[in-house]
Amino acid sequence: MKNYGKPKVEGLNPSKLEIISSTDGQIRFTDIKDEKEAALAFKLASEYAASQQAQKTQQRPQNRSERASDPIEPDQPLSKDQEEILALRKAMSETLATISPESAKFEIAIEKYRIIESRRIDSKSVYEILGTVKAFQARNPKAKKLGDVTKKMALDYYTELMGSNLSLTTVDKKIKFLKSFFRVAIEQDLLKTANPFETIKVATKKQIKAQQINYSPFTQKELNRIFDPATYFEFFELNPSYVLIPVIALYTGARAEEIASMRVHELEEEDGVWFIRAPKERVKNTNSIRKIVFSQQLEGLVLKAMQHIASFKKPNDPLFYLTDGKNGYNKALTSRWGLYLDSLDIKAKDKVFHSLRHTFISEMTNTGCNTVLLMRLVGHIDERFGTVPVSTTHQEVYNKQEKPIKALQHLAGQLTCEPSVAFKQAFLDWSEKFVQAGEPEVRTRNLRNTSD
Repeated sequence: MKNYGKPKVEGLNPSKLEIISSTDGQIRFTDIKDEKEAALAFKLASEYAASQQAQKTQQRPQNRSERASDPIEPDQPLSKDQEEILALRKAMSETLATISPESAKFEIAIEKYRIIESRRIDSKSVYEILGTVKAFQARNPKAKKLGDVTKKMALDYYTELMGSNLSLTTVDKKIKFLKSFFRVAIEQDLLKTANPFETIKVATKKQIKAQQINYSPFTQKELNRIFDPATYFEFFELNPSYVLIPVIALYTGARAEEIASMRVHELEEEDGVWFIRAPKERVKNTNSIRKIVFSQQLEGLVLKAMQHIASFKKPNDPLFYLTDGKNGYNKALTSRWGLYLDSLDIKAKDKVFHSLRHTFISEMTNTGCNTVLLMRLVGHIDERFGTVPVSTTHQEVYNKQEKPIKALQHLAGQLTCEPSVAFKQAFLDWSEKFVQAGEPEVRTRNLRNTSD
């Protein structure tokens, strides 16, 4: 986060604020004639609030449950900085509430959408939606205000997307994102004309489904080739994250991003069971908010190495040595995984990193286990799970569990499609050497485009 310096509040007026940046990087807000740059001011105030809270959090001991973004506790005395932060937030919220349709700029509409939709959907989805909105805005620089967007601009953008290499699923998602953005703008009286994307339909559900790639699980034979100690550790030695995450994915059915983006404090223990807490900020949807439970087998393999990495980091740091990018933390990991599969001549399009999740779900489903427990374990909530209907009996069984986390651990331990004994021993040997080596050194070579 850029350090903008401490804002100087001059004549704080809820309806008229302007942001001014001086050469020394200091920021201040002053009275002006209209709501110019209100959205940018709101953004900077929010960033300043987050940075101040993060600094305070880092200066005191933390336990696992604390986050640098924790809100200011209302029952605690407010410092001068905190009072200023709250005043800025209130002022900017009131400013956004007074904007008229005639002056509604994209930046202002984006901030208002962020405020409203963050209460309705998860923050990751809001981030993705607004990313699409900004891409459309960049494509149409003359459209400074929402009212400047024409139906032709919308159709031209749709045509551009359809002519790209994007899948129908992705194009459909982007158009729906833009529809959602303009619908909220209309609801909030920021746009008086019709939604320019409302009548655009990409394809039918049947057409989209026909083009989708359904990922397949790995066979036991493929798993033996993948988790071969003669090739696995050498290929992924560049980064301990690449060694650990695939094993965690296989034994939990978790998605790549759910593991790759985890924070240090999200590795937790309850009733003797270790798990990764998957919060709403970094999961696919609200159904995915859960505890990613470790079986005893997985705990024995990876816990020591994970705790070793955590010992060199702060509670709110990402646990793994991965960089956050446009599509999250998992890009380099999954790209490297793809190169590894290619080197093993596993080149089918439906066999990717996500196949580890499908392997876990498929194998567990075939055991005839309690489907409600399995859905809780992998973050699925649906009336049908694969081809297995969710029965009332299964739900009742789950509800009667005195310690559900123990039941989830027991279920995860029933996985039979796993690496060989030789691989598991080699993994334990690697973990022991990794811990004894002290603070990890992660090489910075280009990990995505190198297969040697």
